[in-house]
Amino acid sequence: MPALLVLLLSAFLLPSSAAADEREEAARQSMEALYDLDYEDAMAHIRGHIDAAPADPFGYLFEAGLLFWRETTEPGVLKSSAPMEARFLEDIDLAQALSHDWLASDSAAKRADAEFITGLTLGIRAQWELTYGRWLKAYLDSRRGKRLQERCLKNDPGYYDAHIGIGLYLYLTDRLPGILGIGARWLIRGDAAKGKESLRIAMEKGRWPFAASQAASNLLTIYGAYEGDLPHALGVARHLLTRFPNSPYFRFAEILILARSGDWTSSHERALSLYDRAAQDPAILGGKRKSMLCGLAGADCLKPETLGPVVDWFTRALAAPGPAPSGWRSLCHLYRGVALDILGKRPEALTDYRAVQELPDHADFRAAARSCILNPCTRDSVLRELQK
Repeated sequence: MPALLVLLLSAFLLPSSAAADEREEAARQSMEALYDLDYEDAMAHIRGHIDAAPADPFGYLFEAGLLFWRETTEPGVLKSSAPMEARFLEDIDLAQALSHDWLASDSAAKRADAEFITGLTLGIRAQWELTYGRWLKAYLDSRRGKRLQERCLKNDPGYYDAHIGIGLYLYLTDRLPGILGIGARWLIRGDAAKGKESLRIAMEKGRWPFAASQAASNLLTIYGAYEGDLPHALGVARHLLTRFPNSPYFRFAEILILARSGDWTSSHERALSLYDRAAQDPAILGGKRKSMLCGLAGADCLKPETLGPVVDWFTRALAAPGPAPSGWRSLCHLYRGVALDILGKRPEALTDYRAVQELPDHADFRAAARSCILNPCTRDSVLRELQK
């Protein structure tokens, strides 16, 4: 799930309007790149802001949020890189240190900003702790962070962006006891319904477009991945696509939701449209695939129990009447073959891989199929390949 801390990409007031405009523009450009799954570009925009305003705590929050977003869409990428994780933790420390004095400011607006920064920094750390299974530490950090968000709203009732942290706390603590075991129910109390409502408030009323988009992104994950509430998930995905029409991440989410809803025809049409975009953005068929495939699925990414519908989808795509774009049939055979291989249906998988060899070459399809012919493609090997 895209994490609550990506909302740190929202822009807030700096002492001068020029500085505020610079931060706003850096955050806007970074968010566009983020949802286009161009992580290096997204980081470059935020790093540019940090270099220009090294005393601004928001810049470090922006960067920490970006790094954690990438961890949620490419599980393991942060923990597998010691330098990346070190930067992430340093960003958290710097954001807290630089905003600390604001907590004692005579200005209610300044205190609200500091409470927002500090609360969300604690939320970042809580999310990171969860990736290591440190459930109690994560809970204590997130509880303190939620209280700071409530104080932020007390100082400024119109600071609707703070509802993001509150909403995610309420939702996740309603679900967390089931993960921790029955004993945790005596300690942890949440309210999923109120949590979703808080996120909706942030999405609809947040003062900063970036924060509102992140509230929507989290609702998309909750509805689509956690609850299977497909009508609401589809509505949120389309809301986000009105703001980010070129995002392969949100387009793929729409394709997936439509397929799960039983609207295969619309799902197929959107998939062909996304495939056409790869002519201008080849990374859609390369480095961006893992984020699209695993961003909403998380730990379930490419698990055998999730792949039956994938095989069915590509079988229908291959049987669809009419001409297909160049390379489309190769992609369908390759992806269906990989799904069959992971499911343990090696003979059927080999039939698909050999079909790719007989079709005109496109992207890396033939090379990938040849590799899977030589050695069965397993879930772990495919995830490693997608990480490249």
